Order: sequence, then C-alpha cells, then structure tokens
Amino acid sequence: MTRYVDVEKLTQRIMGADYIHTASEVLIEIDCMPKEDVAPVIHAHWKEFEDYSGAVYPECSRCGLVWWLDEGTAEDNEMYYCPKCGAKMDEGGRD
Repeated sequence: MTRYVDVEKLTQRIMGADYIHTASEVLIEIDCMPKEDVAPVIHAHWKEFEDYSGAVYPECSRCGLVWWLDEGTAEDNEMYYCPKCGAKMDEGGRD
C-alpha cells in the first residue's frame, strides 16, 4: 500500500531531532510520521456532444457523461470537475 507523508513536516522533524545518526533512525522517523489522506487527480476535458436537434452540450472525455446545460458553455457555468467521475477539467483542448 502506498503511504504519503508531508515532506516539509518530515524534514522539520528530522532536522529538529538530535538523536538521529543513522539511516535506520531516519526510517523509523518516516514510519512514525502521520500518513496524509490523498487521492490521485484524474484529468480530462469537455468534448462537444451534438444531439439530434443540433444543440451542443459538454461531454466528459473520460466517462462520457453529457451535461445538459440551459445556456452557456461548461466554462461559463464554472464546471471544473465532472460530476460523475470527478475528473478535473484541465487537460487542455476541446474535441
């Protein structure tokens, strides 16, 4: 299992400890650090989906969710994340 620690906090902890002299003691400090709660960021972008009437709506490039907007674009409506898959819409480019 991958574990994440705050590097700045770890550095402060190690630099402030006068008892660390070996690599084993550094590894013990790393093991004792509280683990951070992180999630990977998934990147995508809004593609254009055209319905049967010719209206264009944003579609998530990752999961395919089509978001039916009354007016404006995804950017106009501040849709920076897909509500279905959680992808961050910063991948660049629109199809």
